[in-house]
Amino acid sequence: MTLETELAQIAHPNTEQQSVRSVPPDVPGRGRPPLPHIAWSTWLRDAGAPGVASFNVAEPGFFQSLDTLLVTTPVADWRVYLRWHVLDATMRG
Repeated sequence: MTLETELAQIAHPNTEQQSVRSVPPDVPGRGRPPLPHIAWSTWLRDAGAPGVASFNVAEPGFFQSLDTLLVTTPVADWRVYLRWHVLDATMRG
């Protein structure tokens, strides 16, 4: 529940989200991977995606906070969180 709460705190309500088109090009997070602690080239390659030269995110602050959570939250907490969401999605059909 703690991880779910932390994720909710860093997320912005829909009324505060910006359109991708409205994000100026000099905003941190544009052009470079939004989560530096993820091996994007390996993940994309393994997923069968073509090479990606840059990223364009509408909420760079969210991804910066999420990246912090990735390295500060114990792996066991992520496992519980992700398992719950997989089970929930499976049960919904």
